[in-house]
Amino acid sequence: MAYASPQDAPAARAWAAALDIPCAGIEEPASADLVLVMEQGVLSLRDSRGRGLNPLSIDFDTPEDPSKKQPLGQAVGRRTRTVVDATGGWGADARRLRAMGYGVTVVERNPLMAALLRNAAMRASSHHPARPVPEVVEHDAIEYLPAHPDAWDCVYLDPMFPPKRRSATLARRRLRLLRELAGDDPDRDRLFEAAMTAAARRVVVKRPDHGAPAFGEPAQTHAGKLVCYDVYFK
Repeated sequence: MAYASPQDAPAARAWAAALDIPCAGIEEPASADLVLVMEQGVLSLRDSRGRGLNPLSIDFDTPEDPSKKQPLGQAVGRRTRTVVDATGGWGADARRLRAMGYGVTVVERNPLMAALLRNAAMRASSHHPARPVPEVVEHDAIEYLPAHPDAWDCVYLDPMFPPKRRSATLARRRLRLLRELAGDDPDRDRLFEAAMTAAARRVVVKRPDHGAPAFGEPAQTHAGKLVCYDVYFK
């Protein structure tokens, strides 16, 4: 953990204590390849192995299309009120779901990614106190979901898959770092079973448009430009 200024030090030390990691000023040599950085209230992840690489953070306030007519909204459903994103990652889909007005819970098993998500939720809450923000749960979804049967209208899954064919460099970099921290999903079948337990109505699975459905024939598929959303009803 590093802090960019003396003003950032108290928050950085609090995060470092919670994560049980060392804390130092940003000017000190990094002892790890990946370093969390606190700067002006924003927690980000810095890759110290390359020059000129900007730290990466999560922002739940980035403007998104709130229309449920887009493929993700169609897959999740108009009658859905609550969604759990069981593969939180960088929070991009949770941000989109929040913009559409769903009540969102994000589950992330990697402590560093969960910290980035929590920091994004804290910032979003301070910017718009009256607007609900995603609830972040640090847990393995395979264990967490079965303990909450029928708790959410929809369970959303985005299993780890190779970068999109025309993905930007930043998207590839985010995916590479996420894979490095969280690993692949060799237990995705167990994750799907857990999702079916926790979903009151449906499970939505994101996949690349050039890939086959991961969990058998879906009841519906809503196709976007580069990805598809497969719907499995409870």
